[in-house]
Order: sequence, then structure tokens, then C-alpha cells
Amino acid sequence: MSAPDYLYVNMANGQLVKHLLPNRMSVLLFDYMLPHMADVAPDYAKQFEGEFSCCTFSIADLPEKDFMAVYQLIMDACDDINALQPLKGDLQTALLADPRYKKQTA
Repeated sequence: MSAPDYLYVNMANGQLVKHLLPNRMSVLLFDYMLPHMADVAPDYAKQFEGEFSCCTFSIADLPEKDFMAVYQLIMDACDDINALQPLKGDLQTALLADPRYKKQTA
């Protein structure tokens, strides 16, 4: 199975904002996130899983109300999985720039 090379974070000016996840890192992150998605984003979990099965790794359609929990889940994955640790800073920067994050912390 091929793995997505990008995490699609959000839409900005009609364009998908994406973050590169090299060397199949998307699989590690997805495998960490999937068991928790039904708890942290119940309305989005099935879409999240379905998109990945079609080689799209995305939180672009994630409801605003679930964003902070998914943000924390991604940060936890980066802390818990050694291979993801080098990506944490860039992922965090991308997520902190998301309008959903900004609205939640305003």
C-alpha cells in the first residue's frame, strides 16, 4: 500500500494547506491517531479513516470543535514515536497557523 506524503491541514484561499511527511511517516502518525479518533473527533473519525484508505491523510475537514483534541493527539504522537520527533516542530507550526487553532485560543 502506498502512503500519503502529506498531511492536509486546512483550506486557505481555496487551496489545501499541506505539510510534508516524508518516508511513510504518515503511516506512523495515522496508526497512532486512528484508535483515538472516535473519542476525540467522533463526527470525523470515519471520514478520517476512509480518506486514508484512499491515500489521503487529511484533517482539513475536521470540525473546529474537535481541532484542539486532534492537535494534542498529533503532538502526543510526536512525543511518543521517536521517528516522528524530528517532525514535531514543523507540524506544530502548521497546526498553530490553522484558523481553527487561532479561534480556539483567542
